[in-house]
Amino acid sequence: SGKSEQAWRLADRYALKVLSAEALLSEAIEKAAGIQYGRITQQQFERGTWSSKELTRLGQKALSKLNRGGEVDDDVYAGLVIAGIHRIKEANDLLAERQADPDASVDSQHIASQGWVVEDFPGTAAQAALFEKLLSGYDGAAHVATRWDRASELAEPRAKPPRDTSKLVPSGIDLVLYVEADQDAVLRRNLGRRTDPETDTAYHLDTNRPPYDVVCKERLLVPTNPSNPSFHLSFQVAAHDVAADELKQFFGQFGTLHLVNSNNLTAEGLFAAVNSIVHHQIDKRVQDETTAAAADAEAAEAAAAAAKDDL
Repeated sequence: SGKSEQAWRLADRYALKVLSAEALLSEAIEKAAGIQYGRITQQQFERGTWSSKELTRLGQKALSKLNRGGEVDDDVYAGLVIAGIHRIKEANDLLAERQADPDASVDSQHIASQGWVVEDFPGTAAQAALFEKLLSGYDGAAHVATRWDRASELAEPRAKPPRDTSKLVPSGIDLVLYVEADQDAVLRRNLGRRTDPETDTAYHLDTNRPPYDVVCKERLLVPTNPSNPSFHLSFQVAAHDVAADELKQFFGQFGTLHLVNSNNLTAEGLFAAVNSIVHHQIDKRVQDETTAAAADAEAAEAAAAAAKDDL
């Protein structure tokens, strides 16, 4: 079971929106091409939402880089996901306006999104740092002035104390799930996929074999993706393994990282493990909000009593 499947399962369970940096990039490039070739007028562009304009701007930046034979910059990918998050808020705000309008017709099954889950980003510590900076403003590379910046030339300065790593940094991300798997398991999961071209049914040689009474084995095909060919898979896995330690170290400073070992787990077993972590996180947030509300109410009550005594 891949991360995309787990992301969609979580989205279905908790009313979240799934965001894909690659899908947003394709949408952004299409918008940019629409402007370039006149399929989208300037007036149509100006009438668009902030997220639509931002996607177009980022698409133009990405398209310019790709046309010169380069790669899309990390800041573009981070900006695309941020634009996707803003679009969720815009949709929720519009839904709230329509629900408040007695004359508007709103589908009762259409509910506001409770959040988002990103399935394919970030992949490196550099991307994670850019994403966090756009979300919360935190910049780990920014210099924080201290007394040791003004060392005395007359007296030997005291040694600078080591950084306190026990204090967690507030993050714009509630939860980071890192699904671990052995390299062999990753390759088997990806290379074992098959599809039936006549019924468009998906199978897997290990976990979801075709039924014995269905005559389709001779016509099964290996799914192809020109932008992500299977012969690149081993190189992608190796590159990911190189970046994994730095990525986990970056998220470790926020206390949001949870590791999930997916070896020997079915898709359902992996989702059970992932869902347990998410459910615990939600319970903790509800408990923290309840505690904070009770503390605020107690403080307000004490302030009111003090004001009454003053009278």
